[in-house]
Amino acid sequence: CSVFWLPDTFGYSAQLPQIVKSAGLKYFFTQKLSWNNINRFPNTTFNWVGLDGTPVLTHFSPADTYTAQASVRDISFMVKNNKDKEYTNTSLLVYGNGDGGGGPLKAMLERIDRMQNVKGFPASVKHGDPNEFYERLEKNSRDMVSWKGELYFELHRGTYTSQAKTKKYNRTCEGLLQTVEALSAIYLVHGKMMSGFNYSKKEMDKMWKYVLLNQFHDVLPGSCIGLAYEDATKFHEEVIKSSSEFRDNAFSAIVSSLFTQKGGNDALIVYNPRPWLRKSVLVELGVVDVMKRGIKLDLVDVQYNSTGEKLLAIAENLPGYGFKSFSIEEFSAAVCPIQVRTTKRADLGVISEDEDYVLVTPLTTLTKQFPEELVIIETQYFKASFDWHGRLVSLIDVLSDNREIIPNNEKGNVFKMFEDVPLYWDAWDVEVYHLEKGWDVPVGDMVVEEYGPLRVVLVVLHQITNLSTISQRIVISAVSPVIEFDTTVEWHENRRLLKVEFPVEIMCDYATYETQFGYIQRPTHYNTSWDLARFEVCAHKFVDFSEHGYGVALLND
Repeated sequence: CSVFWLPDTFGYSAQLPQIVKSAGLKYFFTQKLSWNNINRFPNTTFNWVGLDGTPVLTHFSPADTYTAQASVRDISFMVKNNKDKEYTNTSLLVYGNGDGGGGPLKAMLERIDRMQNVKGFPASVKHGDPNEFYERLEKNSRDMVSWKGELYFELHRGTYTSQAKTKKYNRTCEGLLQTVEALSAIYLVHGKMMSGFNYSKKEMDKMWKYVLLNQFHDVLPGSCIGLAYEDATKFHEEVIKSSSEFRDNAFSAIVSSLFTQKGGNDALIVYNPRPWLRKSVLVELGVVDVMKRGIKLDLVDVQYNSTGEKLLAIAENLPGYGFKSFSIEEFSAAVCPIQVRTTKRADLGVISEDEDYVLVTPLTTLTKQFPEELVIIETQYFKASFDWHGRLVSLIDVLSDNREIIPNNEKGNVFKMFEDVPLYWDAWDVEVYHLEKGWDVPVGDMVVEEYGPLRVVLVVLHQITNLSTISQRIVISAVSPVIEFDTTVEWHENRRLLKVEFPVEIMCDYATYETQFGYIQRPTHYNTSWDLARFEVCAHKFVDFSEHGYGVALLND
C-alpha cells in the first residue's frame, strides 16, 4: 500500500506530509474537510505541502463522504463537485455502509456494474483499488495547485477541550515515558558500571501501546462514550504508576553507580530531562533526606516550602539530558531575591525576619495608580502586581525599559464562562457564537503561601458556581522569567465552557503555535471568513505572540 488513508479525523496537522513520506508512502486521502461549516475547501486534487516543504499528492473524494451508496446521484454529484477538473478528470468514490454498517452491499455492487459505460452518463465508472487510482492520477494529472500548511477542519472544534483529564494524562504519560527512555539509554551506555535496574522492553512496549491506544480517534478527542473513558483512565494511571517506578529505579541506579563514591555522602544529584542546558533551576530537596546525610541547613540562600517538608535551592548549569553533582554548599548563593510588597499589609501573614530578602511596605504611590489593594512581586526579570483575587493587574518587564505588558484597564488571569450549546454534537462542537455569550466568573480570595526569597506562591480559590470551583497556585521563582499558574478545576457544569484570558500589549497580525517538528502561524484577527473560522485552535506546548523585537509566550504542560 502506498496511500496514507485517513478519511475521518478532525483536522490534519502541518507535519503529516513529512510523516507520510517518511513512512514510505506516496499519497494522502481524506474527505473530512467537506464537513466544514463556514468555508468550502477550494480543491479536490492537489499537492499538500507540509511543514518542512515535503509535498504529497492528495485527493479529497468529491462525493464528500466515505459511505456513499454507489447511486447515480452519487456519481452525478461527484462530477459536478470536482473542483479540479482542469487538472485531472479522475476521482475516487468510497462506498459502503460505515460505522459497523456492513460495508459494501450487493445492491451497491450491482449498481456500479450497471453504470459502467452507459451512453450519455456524465462519468465512466469502474472498480479499482486506491493504489491504482493514485498511480493513474499521478500519471495523467498536470499543473496541480499546492496547499501549504495545516488542513484546518472548520467543525468539531470542541474536541480541543472535551475530556480534559484524558488530554492531561496523555501529555503526562508521554513526558514520563520519554524520561524513562532517556534514562534507560544513559544506563545502557554506562551499563558495565551499573547494577540495580532492569529495562523491560515488554513492559515499556505495553505502556507505549496503552498511550497510543488512548490516542485513537475518538478517545483523545473526547468524543467517545462515557464507558470508554473509564478504561482510558485506568490505562493512563497504570502507565503513570509503572513509568514513574521505572524512572525512579533508573535514576537511583545511575546515581548510585556514577556519583556516590565520587561525590561522597553529602552529594546531591540533579538530572535535567530536557535536551538543552538549563542555567538556573529551582529544585526541591526533601528535608528529612537531607538531614539523614548529616548536611547542615543553616544557609542564607535556602527557603523552605509552605509545609516545611521541602527546602528550595538553586542548581546551575545543568547539561541537557545530563546529571550534575552538588554539595549543599555549591548551590548558588548569587541570586537576586524576590521582593514582596503589599497595599494590604495585615493580610500578608508572617513575614521573614530577614529584610534583605522580603520587604513589606505600604505603597501609597502605587495605590494612587491602582486604587484596589495589590500584592506586588519583584524579581530580577519583572514586577508583577496582583489584586487579591489573583488577577494580574500589571506586569512590567524590567529588562526592557520597564515595559508594561498588561493593557490599560485590563487584567490577566481572568476566568470567563461561556454558554456552550452547539448546533449538533455536544462533545464534538463549539460554535463561533459562543464568544458572544460569555461572562466573568465570580472571584474568590487570595493568600500568600510562600514569601521568598527564592519562590513566592499565591493561592486563590474561586467558587465559580454552586457546584464548581477553581483552585490555583501562582508560582514565581527568583531565577525564571516565567509566572506559573497551576490550576485545578472541579467541574460540574452542563453546556458551559471555561476559559482564562491574558490580554497583552502586543501588536501583531498572527501568533505562532508549536506543532510536531516545528511551529505554525495563525491569524489573530477576523478579516476574512477563513480567519474567523479559526476561532478555536490548538497547540502543543506553547503559543508565542510577538511583534518586532518583543513578545510574550503562553506555555502549558
